[in-house]
Amino acid sequence: MSKENIYRVYENDDYGRPTYTLGYIKASSAEEARKEMSLKLYGTKDSEIVKTGYYGAQPIPKEEYKAHYEKARKELAKFYRNLL
Repeated sequence: MSKENIYRVYENDDYGRPTYTLGYIKASSAEEARKEMSLKLYGTKDSEIVKTGYYGAQPIPKEEYKAHYEKARKELAKFYRNLL
């Protein structure tokens, strides 16, 4: 896998289902994505995000990421238009 894959890093509930998204990050594997998110949030690659099973990472298709990005951009554009 290339470094160009975008992973969604999330928190799991007791049954392993994603409950909260911590963020999106480019990585070559799920483990690397969890380490990079740990570094971004806590300044270390050795936090609970990496050590425990209560966090996960899953690759998302670029098209889905672009669609979410475009939707957010349009919402912000509405806010700026209404503000002025």
